Amino acid sequence: MTYRTLESQIEYTIKILRKNEVNRNDRVAIILPNGPEIAVAFLGVASGSTCAPMNPQLRSEELTFFLSDMKARALARTRSQIQTSFLGTLNARAT
Repeated sequence: MTYRTLESQIEYTIKILRKNEVNRNDRVAIILPNGPEIAVAFLGVASGSTCAPMNPQLRSEELTFFLSDMKARALARTRSQIQTSFLGTLNARAT
């Protein structure tokens, strides 16, 4: 991956966050295995929001608990799901 590609993907992540009204103080959970995608997601999210990387091996009940407890505004899962994940801004958001 080149720096130009990395910068482009980070800018895309920030654009998706802003488009979906995810702001600086909002928490965004990232659930990705180690690799280039987590680096891009982490840098993109951290540039515009509060980043909360999570273990992709969590069981569903653990994941539900942590997402609710942290009051995550959005969830980034895979590059192909990042837009729909951000669009989904966690309906299970704690009230």
